Amino acid sequence: MLFSCQQKVPAPPLPKWDMEYLPPIEKKITFPKKDTINWDSIPTIKLAPLPTKKLDLESIPSKPFVIDDITNIEGQIESEHLDLNELPSTPFSLDSLPTFTFELDTITLGEPDIIEAGPLANISGTSRGVQSGGQAFGLTGSPNNIIKDNNGFLWVGTQVGIARYDSHKFEFYGIDLGLDLSYAFCQFIDSKDRIWIQCNSGLWILDPSHKLAYRIITDIPLRDGYGFTEDKYGNIWYSIINFGYHVINLENQTIKNITPKEGLMKSTPSVYISPLTDKEGLVWLSSFNGMNILNLKKGTNQFIVFKKEKDSLRNKIISIEEDSKGNLWIGGLDGVAFIDKKNKTYNRLPVSKFIEDWVGIATTYEDKHKNMWLGTGIGSILKYDPSNQTIEKFILDNSKGRRPIASIVEDYQGNIWSTKKFVATGGIFKLNTLQGRASNYSSTDGLSNDSIWSNVMLDDKSIWIGSRGGIDFYNPKTKTIKNLGIKDNLLQTSNHILRKDSKNRIWSLGIQGISIIDPSNQNIKYLTKKEGLNHNYLRFIEDENGNYWLGGIDGNITFLNKELTETKTIQLDTVGSNTNIFSLSKDANNNIWVATYGQGIYRIAPKKHTIEHFTSENGFLTDNLNFIHITNSNQLWISSDRGVYLFNPSNGSVKIFQKEQGLVSNEIFDINSHNNKIYVGTLRGINILEEMERGNSLNEQWQVTTIAEEQGLQYLDVSMGSSMIDNQGRLWIGIESKILSIMDEMKLDTIPVKTYITGINLYDTTINFKSDSQILDSEKQGLPTPLDQSNSLNSNSPSSTLDPNIEYNDIEGPYNLPLELQLHYNQNYISFNFNALAYSNPNSVVYRYFLEGIDKNWSNIISEAKSENYRDLPPGDYTFKVIAKGYNNVWSKPVKLSFSIIPPWWKTWWAYLAYITLFALILYSISNYRSQWLKKENRILEERVKHRTSQLEKSLHDLEATQTQLIQSEKMASLGELTAGIAHEIQNPLNFVNNFSEINTELIEELQAERQKPEMERDLELEEELMRDIAANEEKIRHHGTRADAIVKGMLQHSRNSSSDKELTDINKLADEYMRLSYHGLRARDKSFVAGMHMDLDDAIPKIMVAPQDIGRVLLNLINNAFYAVNEKKKTAPPDYKPKVTVATKQVGDQIEINIIDNGHGIPAEVVDKIFQPFFTTKPSGQGTGLGLSLSYDIIKTHGGTLTVKTSDGKPININNVSEKDLGKGTMFTILLPINNEDTVQK
Repeated sequence: MLFSCQQKVPAPPLPKWDMEYLPPIEKKITFPKKDTINWDSIPTIKLAPLPTKKLDLESIPSKPFVIDDITNIEGQIESEHLDLNELPSTPFSLDSLPTFTFELDTITLGEPDIIEAGPLANISGTSRGVQSGGQAFGLTGSPNNIIKDNNGFLWVGTQVGIARYDSHKFEFYGIDLGLDLSYAFCQFIDSKDRIWIQCNSGLWILDPSHKLAYRIITDIPLRDGYGFTEDKYGNIWYSIINFGYHVINLENQTIKNITPKEGLMKSTPSVYISPLTDKEGLVWLSSFNGMNILNLKKGTNQFIVFKKEKDSLRNKIISIEEDSKGNLWIGGLDGVAFIDKKNKTYNRLPVSKFIEDWVGIATTYEDKHKNMWLGTGIGSILKYDPSNQTIEKFILDNSKGRRPIASIVEDYQGNIWSTKKFVATGGIFKLNTLQGRASNYSSTDGLSNDSIWSNVMLDDKSIWIGSRGGIDFYNPKTKTIKNLGIKDNLLQTSNHILRKDSKNRIWSLGIQGISIIDPSNQNIKYLTKKEGLNHNYLRFIEDENGNYWLGGIDGNITFLNKELTETKTIQLDTVGSNTNIFSLSKDANNNIWVATYGQGIYRIAPKKHTIEHFTSENGFLTDNLNFIHITNSNQLWISSDRGVYLFNPSNGSVKIFQKEQGLVSNEIFDINSHNNKIYVGTLRGINILEEMERGNSLNEQWQVTTIAEEQGLQYLDVSMGSSMIDNQGRLWIGIESKILSIMDEMKLDTIPVKTYITGINLYDTTINFKSDSQILDSEKQGLPTPLDQSNSLNSNSPSSTLDPNIEYNDIEGPYNLPLELQLHYNQNYISFNFNALAYSNPNSVVYRYFLEGIDKNWSNIISEAKSENYRDLPPGDYTFKVIAKGYNNVWSKPVKLSFSIIPPWWKTWWAYLAYITLFALILYSISNYRSQWLKKENRILEERVKHRTSQLEKSLHDLEATQTQLIQSEKMASLGELTAGIAHEIQNPLNFVNNFSEINTELIEELQAERQKPEMERDLELEEELMRDIAANEEKIRHHGTRADAIVKGMLQHSRNSSSDKELTDINKLADEYMRLSYHGLRARDKSFVAGMHMDLDDAIPKIMVAPQDIGRVLLNLINNAFYAVNEKKKTAPPDYKPKVTVATKQVGDQIEINIIDNGHGIPAEVVDKIFQPFFTTKPSGQGTGLGLSLSYDIIKTHGGTLTVKTSDGKPININNVSEKDLGKGTMFTILLPINNEDTVQK
């Protein structure tokens, strides 16, 4: 869309470990100085023999004390042959049944009442893990029945309506919505997610996805129904207890009856309760005389009648359930059995001990672990575990009378929910068998006192419980408890501290002394002040040698030998008489650790005779320490009034856990460990710490789980040092002055909570979305719509019309959220509601959310199920995402809702198109006007351009002429400099010509004279000789004339304009010629000029293609400059200075290198970069044009070469094999010319 210009940032990934609490604080503890214990100087106190009294456990009366009621039934299931094909049958057809029509009253559902759900309660007298929904739970009306829909929601039928429970709130459907659902007892969900409800007003069908409700109007009795099933053809089978079964076709609006007249088994008394359609499509119908099995496809009706024997199912059938293996479970007033169709057997479970006559098994249900749950008629449920062949009993209600379990269902997190019938209040229960099943036991359950301070397990797995009322002895074999007191020879009533020694004895420490209880030998020994104890002791530890260490309430540590005959007592340094030693522990190195309240920690090394004292000055947060626990892996855990410390004494590191790290309180009274889990007892409940895998993280990650009211604890203040973990991994712990709590090991699953977006708020008002397609779908199904019903029961149904600015295609999901939602630009103040189904510990749910298009990161972790308000959202496309995690700390996958905010009309695409069109028209008009104006201006400009062009052409012509004149001037200037040298060069051949001409004149005269003589006198040989001399002289004249001609031609060529014609040129010859011309030219102008000339020419270099006059001009310019430089230096140089100019050539790779070197002053560094610029010269005014080097540079560049300069400014320069001494100091110009040419001729 044009208005969706923002870039949507996808939600970033969450970190691997994402907790709402901080990681542990890490610190370093400094080690104190070790002090020496001089054991020899400590006096030894001899003890008197310990008095012994008899302990007669058998004579002490016992009381039932059931923790887990599990019975093994292996080998007790009775089986007999049952082949369904052998059962008698008769023909059966649905079409032959009496058929009646009915009408439907249709109601459009409004928004249900929302009631916040409260906590479930723990009730005394129930089994561990059972919680009940009382008045605080928030459910309106007493519950009768519970079912689960396909989205995971629980639906509860009550005395005043039905409610959908999402673990946080109830959505209540009742009379306020026009639904007369009083005493809604029976519910069923059909294949189209419609809920069938039997209540006092008849039979209702609730269709939440279409927000419609129907009531069947007929004269046929519909009350007193109990069960539903749906057959393979979509018919609903509905039982009427004292009538039979109805077969209802909702789309055709017909009811068929099946009673004993139509082949239904006659029931005495008339009780028809449970219909069932199995996986094969067979319809099973129960009665109190047996069952019918209807094969609708084959058209047969079979009958089952069970034997009326003792301890067997005697036909009084209440429930039928098919398990995952296809077995049919049958529950009745006399028991429970299952039919194994595959193996053709009928199998009876021995449940008579769990039920009472006529109140047997009321309902059956299979969970996802293949366990079968059996609801009894006396307020309990039985869990049959077929893999272990055990039955476990759970008491939900221990009151008297009939308390049948009406329904059982498992939520997606594994909690078992059930309801019971015939109760005024309560009636809904939750059983969580996976999360500890925290229990609460008190004196009403058989304990001698509610104040529990110690728990100890002996080798025979018996549990000894110390309290202010004595000691309780629990026997797990007999599931009984016995109370020991002073009457049973205990030393004192209050037995706070119980500890077990290596001899399987129990040490009970108190103010009056110590009782040593030996159950094996049935005696009790006393150790008091009478026997020589000089202090009161409440702490005990046994060392590796079997000796005992006792901690006193006045800061004393007493060593007691294993023979119980002598003691040694040390007073801890700095400990006052009122300081209590709260804990004694032994580590793997046999060090004794002492925790005190107010004075920190002591470490005693008995073998090394040393003691160390750790306080807050060493780095601990407090000196008030309550308890020290050392794990099997030798981890040292310390409780205090400021959290828990994990202390590593080998390196002094400590990790600190407080409320910010997930603890429910900083006041810690107890620590224990099991299976790498640390159990922490606090002022406000129990925390379980577990170190997790690091994954890619370098930091330790700890999961912190809380056990408090929501998890089943009635009270929270843990008694100090009272915990014990038994052989089954169960935690026994005292809650101060209140109860004994027992809980199983936590087994958290990894199932994420189901997360939903529940609503959209516009300006803090929730939008209720409705759709016409709801009614259209109902019409397609053949169901009447509200528009068809003039007598609709709900005349006050809310209108489905929304703000016309809110547009969407349809709605979906359990919360009726819109598809393709579009909001207008001014509907941009939005927030979102969401929810996570967390039936296990709903208060532990937290959320994160992210709005794609706005947010850059996920929100902080929040517990409120609502997002912040997004204000002033710009037009665009958005996607809201939310994730949640529950008690197991596993984040759910994001759920999302996409929507768009459309712009105002002036920002829509067609508005922008209109803007573009209008802009184009305006632009065209402006452009047309501008075009005409520009044409006029162009004509004026063309005239000006023509005028300026003619002027520029004239100026260019003048510049070219000036340039030519300057170049020619430079040439003529150099020619003028050459004139004297050229004249000198021409003078020599002219002298030869004149001399030989005079000689020839004389020789001719002599020859003429000789020829005028008489012939006889003539000397012919002389004549021939004269003729030869004349000819030779003529040749010399011609030779010198030719030389003079060449010099003149060269001078003329130098003076003419440049020619770009190239020819093969001997560079050595050219350099030699211009060297001489330059030298003689300077000598002719200045007779005093004298300079050495040195030619270092490489004869091996080839001829190359160049314009010789141009290269000659360059050489001449450079050589002239060199001679000028040495001549100028000579004027100021010392007498021994010898001016010298060197010209050198050589081949460098594919280039010819020409170097012109002088030993003059050199070029100053500040001007060396400017010498090739036009009109720049270092010569005095009037002595140079500044064009020589510039033109030379251009000529060389035109030839594809380079011209560079090196100046020493007083430093020597080397070239070829010319020594530094010979070159002296000065300047070197280097010419590089390419020889890579196809016309190049090698010598």
